[in-house]
Amino acid sequence: MRNAIHLVPAVAWGALIVYLSLTSPETLPKVQWSMFDKLAHVGVYFIFSGLLYYGILKQAASYTKKQFLLVLTLLIASLLGVSLEVLQYVGSAGRSFEMLDILANIIGSFVGIAAYSLFH
Repeated sequence: MRNAIHLVPAVAWGALIVYLSLTSPETLPKVQWSMFDKLAHVGVYFIFSGLLYYGILKQAASYTKKQFLLVLTLLIASLLGVSLEVLQYVGSAGRSFEMLDILANIIGSFVGIAAYSLFH
């Protein structure tokens, strides 16, 4: 694989997202501000999608497919967010499915890709 090393940060961050999303909330710090949860989702997926887009761009043979790679990155990040919410609904103890979390994940993904594109 060409430059696969560039995907390592995204994979590591994605693994952290999976771990935190499926961990019992009792083991995580309590937060008093209710909107913090949604901002955390936006921030986490902002970072993930930026790292993923960087890795995918470096992996690609040419930059002529940038629009396709952008859509691919958004699709992967969004699918991760939706899948984890479904897994929380299906069986993760103490976790619940929230549509607003999915929306926050997708917003974070979109903004992360847009920020990466703007600054690179």
